[in-house]
Amino acid sequence: GYNVEEKKAQEKFFRTVALLKAQVADNPENPMPHHYLGTSYLARGMYKESLEESLLAIDLAERSESMDVIYLTTHHNAALAFFSLKDLDGAREYSLRALKKYPDHLDSLYMMTLICGEREQWAELTGYGRRFLVLREALEHHPERAGVVLNSSLREGGTVHMLMGHAHHALG
Repeated sequence: GYNVEEKKAQEKFFRTVALLKAQVADNPENPMPHHYLGTSYLARGMYKESLEESLLAIDLAERSESMDVIYLTTHHNAALAFFSLKDLDGAREYSLRALKKYPDHLDSLYMMTLICGEREQWAELTGYGRRFLVLREALEHHPERAGVVLNSSLREGGTVHMLMGHAHHALG
């Protein structure tokens, strides 16, 4: 047989993409539908497509001088897509760009911890990992501090602790 839930998810994905592409056709300079296309593609493991839409959304948002915090998530989506495509330089660039705009962006701190782990940059990893864990704890105790910023890596404390353990072992 086939997975009924997967079939429903795929149908929803196709509907969503069609609606978002129609919004793009109506207003190609609006970064928001590109953001959501990038998010939709990322959720389906379509990393190249996600990256293309995320980068376009970031470019359009920056050209229009949008300060909407949702584009921090777009930066994270781009970094995740780059990371999944084994482009650690691209993942690092977009994580650092998000952190420059918003130094307490939990998802970008998480991504930087992962990137440093992949590159065995242990000292740098411990710095990002510590910042991640301190911020994560603060957000768990005071979720209102997040405001409208999405934090998809809140549950990744275990991963960060594990990577920091590797770093401490490597550093002696």
